Amino acid sequence: MKEYDLIIIGGGAAAFAAANTANRLKKKTLMINDQKILPLGGTCVNVGCVPSKIMLHQGATSYYPQRSVFRGIKMKGETDFVEALKETREMASGFQESNYGKVIAKQEFIDFKEGHGKFKDSHTIIVGEEEFKGDKILIATGASTFIPPIKGIQNIDYLTNDKIFFELNEKPESIIILGGGAEAMEFSQIFHHFGIKVTVIQRSDRVLTKLDADIAKELQKHLEKEGITIHTGTSI
Repeated sequence: MKEYDLIIIGGGAAAFAAANTANRLKKKTLMINDQKILPLGGTCVNVGCVPSKIMLHQGATSYYPQRSVFRGIKMKGETDFVEALKETREMASGFQESNYGKVIAKQEFIDFKEGHGKFKDSHTIIVGEEEFKGDKILIATGASTFIPPIKGIQNIDYLTNDKIFFELNEKPESIIILGGGAEAMEFSQIFHHFGIKVTVIQRSDRVLTKLDADIAKELQKHLEKEGITIHTGTSI
């Protein structure tokens, strides 16, 4: 049985930061990550800020030049939502490998194990048929997407951010986005810029409740002017 100063369960931002710190302190460390749940790097690089920004930029590259405020500028173009998703996945995968996979592989005191870790006791982790002993064990598995308790939601094939970037392989004609936070606003523009009809439903009386009210108001006006339908103060 291999023994370590530290065993880290998880492969996201917190786990990666802990591994880097342990390596600097010359602590023999094992990082365990289950690729079936989320690849090394966690939410941001795989299904969060990196792929969303790539999609946002792709859509904007086509959308805004075709809507110039100048009469003398007339541009036409086509967008391919499915191809954009494919390229986004390829780019995100490249970032994931260069910024996480290769970095961990170069760390002198870090070992990496792919698989699902389970506790045998307070100092022993089982991965498949192997057992690993750690003086300290850090659980850095992150969180799961919150699914609101809406009646009947379990009977429909709804999307979450991870499903969009891992499973969606066709362009929907329309989409309803539940929530009015930053991610909801971002995804509303992404879909809209690719020609998808977007409706946002927000329970609170305004979007972006964690930001300044004036900023939220102006952003909502801008998105509605673009053609996104936003319903605030609305419950399902």
